[in-house]
Amino acid sequence: AVGLVAIILAAMVSGLAGVYFQKILQGAKVGLWTRNLQLAFYSVLVGYGKLATSPQGAALRAGRTSFFYGYTKMTWCCVAMNAFGGLLVGTVIKYADAVMKDVALGTSIVCSSLASVYLFDFELNPLFAAGIAGVIYSVFLYGQRAHCCGALTPPQDETAAPAKAPG
Repeated sequence: AVGLVAIILAAMVSGLAGVYFQKILQGAKVGLWTRNLQLAFYSVLVGYGKLATSPQGAALRAGRTSFFYGYTKMTWCCVAMNAFGGLLVGTVIKYADAVMKDVALGTSIVCSSLASVYLFDFELNPLFAAGIAGVIYSVFLYGQRAHCCGALTPPQDETAAPAKAPG
Protein backbone atom coordinates (compact mmCIF):
# COMPACT_ATOMS: atom_id res chain seq x y z
CA ALA A 1 0.00 0.00 0.00
CA VAL A 2 2.87 2.38 0.79
CA GLY A 3 4.45 1.73 -2.62
CA LEU A 4 1.18 2.40 -4.43
CA VAL A 5 0.71 5.69 -2.57
CA ALA A 6 4.31 6.66 -3.39
CA ILE A 7 3.80 5.91 -7.10
CA ILE A 8 0.54 7.89 -7.22
CA LEU A 9 2.15 10.81 -5.38
CA ALA A 10 5.16 10.74 -7.72
CA ALA A 11 2.88 10.74 -10.78
CA MET A 12 0.89 13.68 -9.40
CA VAL A 13 3.99 15.72 -8.60
CA SER A 14 5.48 14.91 -12.01
CA GLY A 15 2.27 15.97 -13.75
CA LEU A 16 2.12 19.23 -11.81
CA ALA A 17 5.77 19.93 -12.60
CA GLY A 18 5.13 19.29 -16.30
CA VAL A 19 2.15 21.65 -16.38
CA TYR A 20 4.05 24.34 -14.47
CA PHE A 21 7.07 23.93 -16.79
CA GLN A 22 4.79 24.29 -19.82
CA LYS A 23 3.16 27.40 -18.33
CA ILE A 24 6.53 28.99 -17.63
CA LEU A 25 7.92 28.25 -21.10
CA GLN A 26 4.84 29.20 -23.10
CA GLY A 27 4.06 32.35 -21.11
CA ALA A 28 7.62 33.65 -21.02
CA LYS A 29 8.73 36.87 -22.64
CA VAL A 30 12.35 35.63 -22.79
CA GLY A 31 13.80 33.47 -25.54
CA LEU A 32 14.09 29.70 -25.47
CA TRP A 33 17.88 29.73 -25.03
CA THR A 34 17.66 32.16 -22.14
CA ARG A 35 15.05 29.99 -20.42
CA ASN A 36 17.16 26.84 -20.98
CA LEU A 37 20.18 28.54 -19.40
CA GLN A 38 18.05 29.67 -16.45
CA LEU A 39 16.78 26.12 -15.92
CA ALA A 40 20.28 24.64 -16.34
CA PHE A 41 21.56 26.93 -13.59
CA TYR A 42 19.60 24.97 -10.98
CA SER A 43 21.02 21.69 -12.28
CA VAL A 44 24.52 23.10 -11.94
CA LEU A 45 23.81 24.08 -8.32
CA VAL A 46 22.56 20.58 -7.45
CA GLY A 47 25.49 18.96 -9.27
CA TYR A 48 28.01 21.20 -7.55
CA GLY A 49 26.47 20.42 -4.15
CA LYS A 50 26.86 16.70 -4.81
CA LEU A 51 30.43 17.18 -6.02
CA ALA A 52 31.35 19.30 -3.01
CA THR A 53 30.27 16.58 -0.57
CA SER A 54 31.79 13.60 -2.40
CA PRO A 55 35.27 12.02 -2.06
CA GLN A 56 35.89 12.87 -5.73
CA GLY A 57 35.22 16.53 -4.88
CA ALA A 58 37.81 16.39 -2.11
CA ALA A 59 40.38 14.95 -4.54
CA LEU A 60 39.50 17.66 -7.04
CA ARG A 61 39.93 20.43 -4.46
CA ALA A 62 43.26 18.95 -3.36
CA GLY A 63 44.49 18.99 -6.97
CA ARG A 64 45.01 15.20 -7.15
CA THR A 65 42.68 14.86 -10.14
CA SER A 66 40.94 16.93 -12.81
CA PHE A 67 37.22 17.39 -13.30
CA PHE A 68 37.18 15.33 -16.49
CA TYR A 69 39.33 12.50 -15.11
CA GLY A 70 37.98 9.13 -16.27
CA TYR A 71 35.77 10.50 -19.05
CA THR A 72 35.70 8.16 -22.05
CA LYS A 73 34.21 8.60 -25.51
CA MET A 74 31.07 6.87 -24.25
CA THR A 75 30.85 9.33 -21.34
CA TRP A 76 31.06 12.25 -23.76
CA CYS A 77 28.36 10.66 -25.95
CA CYS A 78 26.08 10.38 -22.91
CA VAL A 79 26.77 14.00 -21.93
CA ALA A 80 26.01 15.19 -25.47
CA MET A 81 22.81 13.11 -25.70
CA ASN A 82 21.54 14.42 -22.35
CA ALA A 83 22.34 18.01 -23.31
CA PHE A 84 20.61 17.64 -26.67
CA GLY A 85 17.67 15.89 -24.99
CA GLY A 86 17.25 18.75 -22.54
CA LEU A 87 17.24 21.30 -25.34
CA LEU A 88 14.80 19.16 -27.29
CA VAL A 89 12.40 18.88 -24.33
CA GLY A 90 12.47 22.64 -23.86
CA THR A 91 11.74 23.16 -27.56
CA VAL A 92 8.91 20.61 -27.63
CA ILE A 93 7.22 22.11 -24.60
CA LYS A 94 7.68 25.65 -25.96
CA TYR A 95 5.90 24.81 -29.21
CA ALA A 96 3.65 21.86 -28.20
CA ASP A 97 2.57 20.85 -24.68
CA ALA A 98 3.56 18.61 -21.78
CA VAL A 99 1.18 15.83 -22.81
CA MET A 100 2.66 15.72 -26.30
CA LYS A 101 6.14 15.46 -24.74
CA ASP A 102 5.01 12.54 -22.58
CA VAL A 103 3.43 10.77 -25.56
CA ALA A 104 6.64 11.23 -27.52
CA LEU A 105 8.69 9.97 -24.57
CA GLY A 106 6.53 6.86 -24.21
CA THR A 107 6.73 6.19 -27.92
CA SER A 108 10.51 6.54 -27.90
CA ILE A 109 10.77 4.08 -25.00
CA VAL A 110 8.66 1.57 -26.92
CA CYS A 111 10.76 2.01 -30.06
CA SER A 112 14.01 1.69 -28.09
CA SER A 113 12.74 -1.42 -26.34
CA LEU A 114 11.67 -3.05 -29.59
CA ALA A 115 15.03 -2.21 -31.17
CA SER A 116 16.82 -3.79 -28.20
CA VAL A 117 15.05 -7.09 -28.96
CA TYR A 118 16.99 -7.27 -32.21
CA LEU A 119 20.17 -5.49 -31.18
CA PHE A 120 20.76 -6.92 -27.71
CA ASP A 121 18.65 -10.12 -27.64
CA PHE A 122 16.24 -8.61 -25.11
CA GLU A 123 13.35 -10.98 -24.37
CA LEU A 124 9.87 -9.51 -24.13
CA ASN A 125 7.56 -10.84 -21.44
CA PRO A 126 3.74 -10.56 -21.41
CA LEU A 127 3.69 -7.74 -18.86
CA PHE A 128 6.14 -5.70 -20.92
CA ALA A 129 4.09 -6.36 -24.07
CA ALA A 130 0.97 -5.16 -22.23
CA GLY A 131 2.82 -1.96 -21.32
CA ILE A 132 3.81 -1.45 -24.95
CA ALA A 133 0.20 -1.98 -26.02
CA GLY A 134 -0.95 0.58 -23.43
CA VAL A 135 1.52 3.18 -24.68
CA ILE A 136 0.55 2.62 -28.31
CA TYR A 137 -3.14 2.85 -27.39
CA SER A 138 -2.53 6.11 -25.51
CA VAL A 139 -0.79 7.57 -28.58
CA PHE A 140 -3.85 6.78 -30.68
CA LEU A 141 -6.13 8.11 -27.95
CA TYR A 142 -4.20 11.36 -27.81
CA GLY A 143 -4.34 11.66 -31.59
CA GLN A 144 -8.12 11.10 -31.37
CA ARG A 145 -7.91 8.02 -33.60
CA ALA A 146 -9.25 5.77 -30.82
CA HIS A 147 -12.36 6.20 -28.70
CA CYS A 148 -11.43 4.62 -25.33
CA CYS A 149 -13.67 1.54 -25.69
CA GLY A 150 -16.65 3.80 -26.37
CA ALA A 151 -16.32 5.58 -23.01
CA LEU A 152 -15.17 8.84 -24.60
CA THR A 153 -16.98 10.23 -27.59
CA PRO A 154 -14.81 11.80 -30.28
CA PRO A 155 -15.12 15.60 -30.60
CA GLN A 156 -17.33 16.87 -33.39
CA ASP A 157 -15.62 18.68 -36.22
CA GLU A 158 -17.13 22.17 -36.05
CA THR A 159 -15.43 23.35 -39.22
CA ALA A 160 -17.09 20.78 -41.47
CA ALA A 161 -19.87 22.06 -43.66
CA PRO A 162 -23.29 20.50 -43.10
CA ALA A 163 -24.14 17.71 -45.49
CA LYS A 164 -26.48 18.67 -48.30
CA ALA A 165 -29.67 16.74 -48.81
CA PRO A 166 -29.73 14.78 -52.06
CA GLY A 167 -31.98 16.09 -54.74
